[in-house]
Amino acid sequence: MEFWPLYREMSRGKSLTRVLMNQSCRKVTLSGTGLDLGAGSGEASYHRYFQKAPDTRVEALDLYPREGAVQEVDLERHLPLPEASQDFLLLMNVLEHVYNYAGCLAECFRILRPGGRLVGAVPFLHRVHPDPDDFFRYTQSALQRSLEGAGFSSVQIEPLGFGPLTASVEQFTHLVRPRPVAVVATAAAITVDRLLNRLFRARPGVVAANYPLAYLFVAVK
Repeated sequence: MEFWPLYREMSRGKSLTRVLMNQSCRKVTLSGTGLDLGAGSGEASYHRYFQKAPDTRVEALDLYPREGAVQEVDLERHLPLPEASQDFLLLMNVLEHVYNYAGCLAECFRILRPGGRLVGAVPFLHRVHPDPDDFFRYTQSALQRSLEGAGFSSVQIEPLGFGPLTASVEQFTHLVRPRPVAVVATAAAITVDRLLNRLFRARPGVVAANYPLAYLFVAVK
């Protein structure tokens, strides 16, 4: 990651985890009709990063809507939507807040059209953040098995992070003021982790994928 995009986004108050998630969304193209599940206000920053076809329409749903345009829905229950009615679903930083995550994934599978995609992200090395509660952290293996168990195929999971030092620094940068200090500490940690991964490529414990800040996943029905 280049320093200036990192500086710009973190100076606006975003964590490195959120910056990496947003940047990874650039690789995903959305088209047709879809839902942003657990969208809150419906104005999340990741919407600026997805590639969207001209026909793309996204409706926002959340357990506690903060805007009139966001519909209320409980992701732990049957979703009041027809089977095979959506081209895509977004589940960004939501699954860790859903206790009945298996039921949620099954409902996502049900309302997607054949060939439809579920696009989501979950934190891993991240502090507890109730909204209204915080239940789980998923490894890549757990995500793979959970998505395949719900019926999804062609599951792609991308670990987001650089290594152990970056993961450590990220745990306290949200407390650091002024923000430029947090940005410099993060940039330094990323630089050292990149060096470690080159020097100790043969040692699995230093591989960036073993210290993910988060995961981005895309699964196809």
